[in-house]
Amino acid sequence: MHFIEILKLILQLFPLIIEAIKAVEAAIPSSGKGQEKLELIKGIVQTSYESSNKLVGSFEQLWPALSGVIKSIVTAFNATGIFKKD
Repeated sequence: MHFIEILKLILQLFPLIIEAIKAVEAAIPSSGKGQEKLELIKGIVQTSYESSNKLVGSFEQLWPALSGVIKSIVTAFNATGIFKKD
């Protein structure tokens, strides 16, 4: 998967990624569970991705970029107070 393909896909998924992060945070609100929350989002996205025949490339090619985006969103939400820490 090329850089442009990954970028386009992430930008298309961006609103859905934010919704997934918020849903996982609501389901697991305790702090210190970041890795578990990330794994849950990964499972959700991977299952959806692999179920679709329309997307190109493997999930393993997409995940490093996607997990980086997720971590950036969570960091921004923590820093701006969108997610409250215990």
